[in-house]
Amino acid sequence: MSLGQLRLHRILGIACVTAYIWLLYSYQMLQSGQINSVELCIFKRITGLPCPSCGSTRSVLFILQGNFDEAFSINPLGFAIIALMTILPIWLIADIVGKKKTLQYTYGKAERILSKPIVAIPCLMLLGAHWIWAIFNHI
Repeated sequence: MSLGQLRLHRILGIACVTAYIWLLYSYQMLQSGQINSVELCIFKRITGLPCPSCGSTRSVLFILQGNFDEAFSINPLGFAIIALMTILPIWLIADIVGKKKTLQYTYGKAERILSKPIVAIPCLMLLGAHWIWAIFNHI
């Protein structure tokens, strides 16, 4: 395994573990009533405005509860996040065990595609549109 591949695996592994810990923490805090769903966003706590991805945690929690309509109305990114959180750990383990570079290859290809203005600009515009929608809908 190359140094670059090992570094990518570590970063993505840490990101996965952190995301699962955050979801577990958020779920427990919501269930115990110690925090309401609006207070989950650190950016919103500090600025009073929702962040560009605000509602992602709540969206994922709604998906896990089977409430897909509510999840989509809060933040459609929740579906992509839950897909990544499901696929990525399996992919990481498969690459490590099989001593393959499929994840690194796919990551590099995705990075090249997303760095093209013809792809990056519409993606940023969609994120910006969601942010504006979240601000006006008090997400």
